[in-house]
Amino acid sequence: SLHSIFENCYPFLQLTTESIKFDRFNTKYGNAIYNVILRATNICRPMSEVNLSCHRVFSTSVAYKRGVVQWRVKYIEIDKQSSKAPYGAIGIISQNKALCAEWADYQQLQWLNHRTFGSVIYWDQACNCIYSYEAGKGKVLRSKKKMKDMQHSYQQNDVITVILNCKRWTLRILKNGENILRDNECIDIVRKNVKYYPVVAFYHHGDSYRAIVS
Repeated sequence: SLHSIFENCYPFLQLTTESIKFDRFNTKYGNAIYNVILRATNICRPMSEVNLSCHRVFSTSVAYKRGVVQWRVKYIEIDKQSSKAPYGAIGIISQNKALCAEWADYQQLQWLNHRTFGSVIYWDQACNCIYSYEAGKGKVLRSKKKMKDMQHSYQQNDVITVILNCKRWTLRILKNGENILRDNECIDIVRKNVKYYPVVAFYHHGDSYRAIVS
Protein backbone atom coordinates (compact mmCIF):
# COMPACT_ATOMS: atom_id res chain seq x y z
CA SER A 1 0.00 0.00 0.00
CA LEU A 2 1.02 3.64 -0.26
CA HIS A 3 1.28 3.93 3.52
CA SER A 4 3.79 1.09 3.73
CA ILE A 5 6.21 3.05 1.57
CA PHE A 6 6.59 5.65 4.30
CA GLU A 7 8.06 3.59 7.11
CA ASN A 8 6.45 4.50 10.40
CA CYS A 9 4.30 7.17 8.76
CA TYR A 10 3.03 8.27 12.18
CA PRO A 11 6.28 9.43 13.78
CA PHE A 12 6.27 11.02 17.20
CA LEU A 13 7.82 14.44 17.53
CA GLN A 14 9.79 15.43 20.60
CA LEU A 15 7.84 18.02 22.59
CA THR A 16 7.79 19.06 26.21
CA THR A 17 4.29 17.87 27.01
CA GLU A 18 2.97 15.99 24.00
CA SER A 19 3.79 13.87 20.99
CA ILE A 20 2.29 14.39 17.57
CA LYS A 21 2.04 12.31 14.41
CA PHE A 22 2.51 12.63 10.66
CA ASP A 23 -1.05 11.55 10.07
CA ARG A 24 -2.05 13.59 7.04
CA PHE A 25 -1.66 11.86 3.68
CA ASN A 26 -4.10 12.00 0.79
CA THR A 27 -4.57 8.41 -0.37
CA LYS A 28 -7.12 9.49 -2.98
CA TYR A 29 -4.51 11.58 -4.75
CA GLY A 30 -1.93 8.81 -4.56
CA ASN A 31 -4.36 6.30 -6.04
CA ALA A 32 -5.35 8.73 -8.81
CA ILE A 33 -1.72 9.28 -9.78
CA TYR A 34 -1.07 5.54 -9.73
CA ASN A 35 -4.00 4.92 -12.07
CA VAL A 36 -2.75 7.59 -14.49
CA ILE A 37 0.70 6.01 -14.56
CA LEU A 38 -0.73 2.54 -15.04
CA ARG A 39 -2.85 3.63 -17.99
CA ALA A 40 0.04 5.54 -19.57
CA THR A 41 2.43 2.60 -19.32
CA ASN A 42 -0.13 -0.13 -20.06
CA ILE A 43 0.81 -1.99 -16.88
CA CYS A 44 -1.70 -4.74 -16.17
CA ARG A 45 -0.19 -6.29 -13.07
CA PRO A 46 -1.40 -6.18 -9.45
CA MET A 47 -0.40 -3.00 -7.62
CA SER A 48 1.66 -5.06 -5.15
CA GLU A 49 3.90 -6.17 -8.01
CA VAL A 50 4.41 -2.75 -9.58
CA ASN A 51 7.12 -0.35 -8.44
CA LEU A 52 5.85 3.10 -9.35
CA SER A 53 6.95 6.55 -8.30
CA CYS A 54 4.67 9.50 -7.63
CA HIS A 55 4.51 12.51 -5.34
CA ARG A 56 3.82 11.61 -1.72
CA VAL A 57 3.39 14.32 0.90
CA PHE A 58 2.99 13.66 4.63
CA SER A 59 2.22 16.29 7.27
CA THR A 60 0.95 16.39 10.81
CA SER A 61 -2.60 17.24 11.79
CA VAL A 62 -1.23 19.44 14.57
CA ALA A 63 0.25 22.84 13.72
CA TYR A 64 2.51 25.14 15.76
CA LYS A 65 2.71 28.88 16.34
CA ARG A 66 4.11 29.02 19.89
CA GLY A 67 7.29 27.91 21.56
CA VAL A 68 10.11 25.90 20.00
CA VAL A 69 9.39 22.60 18.25
CA GLN A 70 11.84 20.12 16.83
CA TRP A 71 11.58 16.79 15.05
CA ARG A 72 14.04 14.36 13.48
CA VAL A 73 13.72 12.12 10.44
CA LYS A 74 16.18 9.49 9.19
CA TYR A 75 16.51 8.75 5.49
CA ILE A 76 17.00 5.01 5.71
CA GLU A 77 16.47 3.42 2.31
CA ILE A 78 17.21 4.24 -1.30
CA ASP A 79 17.44 2.37 -4.57
CA LYS A 80 19.53 3.04 -7.69
CA GLN A 81 17.02 5.53 -9.01
CA SER A 82 16.93 7.44 -5.73
CA SER A 83 20.70 7.71 -5.48
CA LYS A 84 21.06 8.72 -9.12
CA ALA A 85 18.30 11.34 -9.08
CA PRO A 86 17.30 12.19 -5.47
CA TYR A 87 13.84 13.69 -5.09
CA GLY A 88 12.70 14.60 -1.59
CA ALA A 89 11.90 17.52 0.69
CA ILE A 90 11.72 18.24 4.42
CA GLY A 91 10.30 21.41 5.97
CA ILE A 92 7.10 23.21 7.00
CA ILE A 93 3.77 24.24 5.44
CA SER A 94 1.06 26.59 6.71
CA GLN A 95 -1.88 24.71 5.16
CA ASN A 96 -2.55 21.00 4.80
CA LYS A 97 -6.19 20.77 3.71
CA ALA A 98 -5.00 19.16 0.47
CA LEU A 99 -3.85 16.19 2.52
CA CYS A 100 -7.25 15.54 4.06
CA ALA A 101 -9.13 12.61 2.56
CA GLU A 102 -12.33 14.63 2.22
CA TRP A 103 -10.65 17.40 0.19
CA ALA A 104 -12.66 17.52 -3.05
CA ASP A 105 -9.91 18.96 -5.27
CA TYR A 106 -7.31 16.32 -4.48
CA GLN A 107 -6.44 15.98 -8.18
CA GLN A 108 -4.85 19.44 -8.03
CA LEU A 109 -2.30 18.25 -5.50
CA GLN A 110 1.25 18.34 -6.80
CA TRP A 111 4.60 19.03 -5.12
CA LEU A 112 5.16 21.25 -2.08
CA ASN A 113 5.26 24.30 -4.32
CA HIS A 114 1.51 24.03 -4.96
CA ARG A 115 -0.50 27.01 -3.75
CA THR A 116 -2.76 24.87 -1.56
CA PHE A 117 0.11 24.39 0.92
CA GLY A 118 0.19 28.12 1.71
CA SER A 119 3.48 29.37 3.13
CA VAL A 120 6.17 26.76 2.58
CA ILE A 121 9.85 26.42 3.47
CA TYR A 122 11.72 23.23 2.66
CA TRP A 123 15.12 21.73 2.03
CA ASP A 124 15.15 20.28 -1.46
CA GLN A 125 17.07 17.01 -1.68
CA ALA A 126 17.67 17.21 -5.42
CA CYS A 127 18.92 20.80 -5.63
CA ASN A 128 20.49 20.98 -2.16
CA CYS A 129 18.99 24.38 -1.49
CA ILE A 130 16.27 25.98 0.63
CA TYR A 131 13.06 26.98 -1.13
CA SER A 132 10.33 29.33 0.04
CA TYR A 133 6.85 29.42 -1.50
CA GLU A 134 3.92 31.70 -0.81
CA ALA A 135 0.65 30.58 -2.40
CA GLY A 136 2.54 28.86 -5.22
CA LYS A 137 5.02 31.66 -5.93
CA GLY A 138 8.51 30.75 -4.86
CA LYS A 139 12.16 31.62 -4.68
CA VAL A 140 15.44 30.15 -3.51
CA LEU A 141 16.12 31.31 0.05
CA ARG A 142 19.55 29.69 0.31
CA SER A 143 21.42 28.40 -2.71
CA LYS A 144 23.84 25.50 -2.80
CA LYS A 145 26.68 27.96 -2.26
CA LYS A 146 25.30 28.71 1.21
CA MET A 147 25.36 25.07 2.25
CA LYS A 148 28.05 23.70 4.51
CA ASP A 149 28.17 20.61 2.30
CA MET A 150 27.77 21.86 -1.26
CA GLN A 151 28.21 18.40 -2.81
CA HIS A 152 25.44 16.47 -1.06
CA SER A 153 22.08 17.23 0.51
CA TYR A 154 20.93 14.24 2.58
CA GLN A 155 21.80 10.66 1.80
CA GLN A 156 21.14 7.19 3.15
CA ASN A 157 21.25 7.00 6.98
CA ASP A 158 21.46 10.77 7.43
CA VAL A 159 19.35 12.15 10.29
CA ILE A 160 17.63 15.46 9.61
CA THR A 161 16.54 17.67 12.50
CA VAL A 162 14.12 20.56 11.92
CA ILE A 163 13.81 23.21 14.61
CA LEU A 164 10.88 25.62 14.36
CA ASN A 165 11.30 28.58 16.69
CA CYS A 166 7.96 30.37 17.00
CA LYS A 167 9.40 32.88 19.47
CA ARG A 168 11.97 34.29 17.05
CA TRP A 169 10.24 32.98 13.91
CA THR A 170 13.24 31.18 12.56
CA LEU A 171 13.86 27.74 11.10
CA ARG A 172 17.01 25.66 11.49
CA ILE A 173 17.74 22.43 9.66
CA LEU A 174 20.50 20.10 10.87
CA LYS A 175 22.07 17.11 9.19
CA ASN A 176 23.53 14.62 11.64
CA GLY A 177 23.52 17.27 14.35
CA GLU A 178 25.16 20.05 12.32
CA ASN A 179 23.52 23.06 10.72
CA ILE A 180 23.28 22.54 6.96
CA LEU A 181 24.02 26.25 6.44
CA ARG A 182 27.37 27.91 6.87
CA ASP A 183 28.08 30.03 9.95
CA ASN A 184 25.29 28.26 11.87
CA GLU A 185 22.77 30.45 10.09
CA CYS A 186 19.04 30.44 10.84
CA ILE A 187 16.34 30.94 8.23
CA ASP A 188 14.01 33.85 8.94
CA ILE A 189 10.33 33.03 8.51
CA VAL A 190 8.73 35.97 6.70
CA ARG A 191 5.11 35.09 7.44
CA LYS A 192 4.95 35.17 11.20
CA ASN A 193 2.20 34.42 13.72
CA VAL A 194 0.58 31.70 11.66
CA LYS A 195 0.47 27.98 12.33
CA TYR A 196 2.96 25.69 10.61
CA TYR A 197 2.82 21.95 10.05
CA PRO A 198 5.90 19.72 9.80
CA VAL A 199 6.07 18.07 6.38
CA VAL A 200 8.01 15.39 4.51
CA ALA A 201 7.68 14.70 0.78
CA PHE A 202 9.29 12.29 -1.65
CA TYR A 203 8.84 10.76 -5.09
CA HIS A 204 10.75 7.52 -5.70
CA HIS A 205 9.07 4.26 -4.72
CA GLY A 206 12.30 3.07 -3.08
CA ASP A 207 12.55 6.03 -0.69
CA SER A 208 11.86 5.37 2.97
CA TYR A 209 11.96 7.68 6.00
CA ARG A 210 11.83 6.89 9.70
CA ALA A 211 11.08 9.29 12.53
CA ILE A 212 13.60 9.34 15.36
CA VAL A 213 11.69 9.45 18.61
CA SER A 214 14.48 9.87 21.14
